[in-house]
Amino acid sequence: MLQPGRVDLWHSGRFPKTLTSGDRLFCWESTPELRLVGLALLQETNCGTDEYGDALFRVKYLTHRLSSMPNVHELRQLPLLNTASFLKSGPATTLFPLAREQAEVLFRLLLSRNPELEKIWPDLGSVPYAGLAPDVDITTAVTEGGRKLVTHLVRERSQAIVAAKKQQILSATGQLICEVCGFNFNAFYGVLGEGFCEVHHRIPLSDVDSSRETRLEDLAILCSNCHRIIHRSVPFLAVEELRTRIHKTD
Repeated sequence: MLQPGRVDLWHSGRFPKTLTSGDRLFCWESTPELRLVGLALLQETNCGTDEYGDALFRVKYLTHRLSSMPNVHELRQLPLLNTASFLKSGPATTLFPLAREQAEVLFRLLLSRNPELEKIWPDLGSVPYAGLAPDVDITTAVTEGGRKLVTHLVRERSQAIVAAKKQQILSATGQLICEVCGFNFNAFYGVLGEGFCEVHHRIPLSDVDSSRETRLEDLAILCSNCHRIIHRSVPFLAVEELRTRIHKTD
């Protein structure tokens, strides 16, 4: 059923009036699997009704069945999805609404596990979310009390190379372990930590004036703590230097 470019006619007894052609869809596999399986586009609304009076609409699939499909138990662990209607127990329906921030969380999660999705919805994939392992260098600015508009530039980072680095390490060792302290999110947190780590650019992107080629050996697997400690220094500490420092204190 899931074939990129294929168009199907779907029906719903409760078609949301706010949906319009071009809206983005996450494909959900219902009982017993209960998992995200692909991406699609609402191609056309107002396609009449079927013999039961349900509204008809056309859907265009954008992906094959995903290689990694997050299930209901994993998704319920993400704070922003606590109120998502498709994760609640109750009668099934065809269409469930999602807030923009919930869609961003879902897509970032799918992208971290399925790097081939990088070019499908790039505007969603570029949005950082603290609930997932941020494969970027983060600078945080906080304004308390009043309101303030802050404009800043963000260096473009490829999610594909980040995913490739993780896959390289997983294929070689079977686990993602911090190259400085040896912390393993999966071993400590169980299923919540599966596939979780941060990917550090050994050569800071901020040090170059234009785009540059990044190779897998230019990246390092780090835990969140070691990543932040490295970025506290100017210039950044090398991964090997921080590893030497912490082992000297053992």
